[in-house]
Amino acid sequence: HPQAQLVVLAEGAIVEPGFCDGQHPAIQELTKVAQRHDVVIAGGSMVEADPDHMGHSWQTCPVVDKSGLLGSYRKRMQGVIDASKARERSSEVGIFNTSVGRLGVLICLDIEEDSLLFETARSCDVVINPAHIPYVPSGSWDLAIQPVQRRLQWWARACGVTIVRSDLRPPGGMGTSMVVTPCETFLAASSRSAAINAVAPQNRSRRFASWHVARVRTETVDNA
Repeated sequence: HPQAQLVVLAEGAIVEPGFCDGQHPAIQELTKVAQRHDVVIAGGSMVEADPDHMGHSWQTCPVVDKSGLLGSYRKRMQGVIDASKARERSSEVGIFNTSVGRLGVLICLDIEEDSLLFETARSCDVVINPAHIPYVPSGSWDLAIQPVQRRLQWWARACGVTIVRSDLRPPGGMGTSMVVTPCETFLAASSRSAAINAVAPQNRSRRFASWHVARVRTETVDNA
């Protein structure tokens, strides 16, 4: 888009694993796009090998602009575990100075932990949230998005920040992408249409609105 200043990709957008540095082929390609369009790109996430612990890996979000890789952020909530344990194994708070302001990064489940969201939101202008809510054929887009929307609206207003969430559209994800400012919320309307088409029953006489929502996370709980 000719007026875009910030591009946020969904969690898992970079499929090639490796080290999150300027030599990674995906980061090199994102840098070319950033240079061509003069935008800041949050690259969703990639599986990053841990150079200090053989066999360990992270979900890492690279942040790129026209100058190259600004830095990266490692996901801290690796499933439903205590945030203090997550913090012990994590990188620092992901705050980056960019042309669109101070950019804070929280990957998927990170934004559902109040302490992580607060410490990030109070230090930045924009919080970006690459996410992946697994697609559930029997789910409802409206019911999947409402609790996320209400939560982000409250935090955006309380901290005076803009929150940009990026999720894959169905059937890749549940399409919970949105931009939330302290005053307004913008939803990805195309995701809703895709969700309805993806889960609509073959028997058109059945009531779609009566279907229950089933939000199922496939995050692995790491008790190590």
